[in-house]
Amino acid sequence: MKSGSIDALVWSGGLPTGGITDLVTSMGNGVKLLPITDLLPKMQEKYGEVYSAAPIPAATYKQPADVATIVVPNVLLVRKDMKDQLAEQLTKTLYDNMDALVTVNAAAKGITLDNADKTDPVPLHPGAKKAIDGLR
Repeated sequence: MKSGSIDALVWSGGLPTGGITDLVTSMGNGVKLLPITDLLPKMQEKYGEVYSAAPIPAATYKQPADVATIVVPNVLLVRKDMKDQLAEQLTKTLYDNMDALVTVNAAAKGITLDNADKTDPVPLHPGAKKAIDGLR
């Protein structure tokens, strides 16, 4: 878009996404985020409730108002055969260092024990479940 070779794009990523921040910073009002939640019912029909609606807050990309979009939860994926003890330790380390993670990316505030086991359709690793149960 910055070079003028395309007029529009679709992206998926956490907020804020560096490339979109750069685009909005360089192009200002030349960038307009469009709501896409009218697509949500068909996506949920086909793929289930893993897709939901949420706003992109206006301040994220200096837009005049929040923009409705479709979101999916972020999950940390590991191999199914990862040792339970390692998965448990990784999960504990993540939660033990949440303040540092939030410092790097404010979106990490959304990583809570309340939503830690909401990973459908991906099953929660037994080691991660043990860590989460222990931290609760």
